[in-house]
Amino acid sequence: MPIILYVDDDIDDLNFMKEAFKEIDPSVSVTEVNNGVEALKHLEALKSSPASFPSLIIMDINMPLMDGRMTIKRIKEDALLRPIPIVAFTTSNNPMDRLVCGQMGVKCVLKPNSAAELKQIAKGFLLNYVYS
Repeated sequence: MPIILYVDDDIDDLNFMKEAFKEIDPSVSVTEVNNGVEALKHLEALKSSPASFPSLIIMDINMPLMDGRMTIKRIKEDALLRPIPIVAFTTSNNPMDRLVCGQMGVKCVLKPNSAAELKQIAKGFLLNYVYS
């Protein structure tokens, strides 16, 4: 069963994405956390069983406590976590966000405005990162 870790402080975005994955493939399990601090704690707890690592981390950029850029940096600095693919999923059009993410080997994807677009993006995440 594929596991996706979705890190976002917007409850609506979390719910919409979870529903999109459920419609595409009910076997996909989405673990939700609301900020970078929670994400790092969650991943740290999984280190004793790397087989339970997520297949993909979807990371919002602008969050309280620890933003996505810092969270991604911390994940990439950890040799055990580094291989987990990460996609930055954000409403930010800031070119610096794209640059910083790109430098860390993370693709930056803009959050869509419609459910149909979201479903297409979710399908792409599965095809490009989870099923590949």
